Amino acid sequence: MGKNCPIETEHARRQNFQRDQERLEIDIRDVTLWLREKCKRPSLQIWIERRCSQRGKEIASVTVFFAPRAPDTLSPAARDAFLALGYDIHHSSAADTYGYPLCDYDHSNHDILRAYARVESALALWRAS
Repeated sequence: MGKNCPIETEHARRQNFQRDQERLEIDIRDVTLWLREKCKRPSLQIWIERRCSQRGKEIASVTVFFAPRAPDTLSPAARDAFLALGYDIHHSSAADTYGYPLCDYDHSNHDILRAYARVESALALWRAS
């Protein structure tokens, strides 16, 4: 197949979209574990708003919910964490909301420490710049 083949082009687009989604889900998990550890909240959920045209590290907004209550004051901390991880946040009223599953299942201490260190390191670099 040639480099202008529409099948190859569509396949590459889908692969990039899937990689973007996987990265976003890993970042959501890490920010969730970081917030749970830092704020000693056992159950919280991060909601991401994203327009259908946004790809990669572009999102519209970040909101933190404590199950089963309304948004809390941790949303700005989560927003800063996503900015520190390299996301561009552009607010839009036309964005779709993606609620990811509650991150309440057991994670190893290693996973929690790795996520905490990753987010804290990113925040320190982001704040210093």
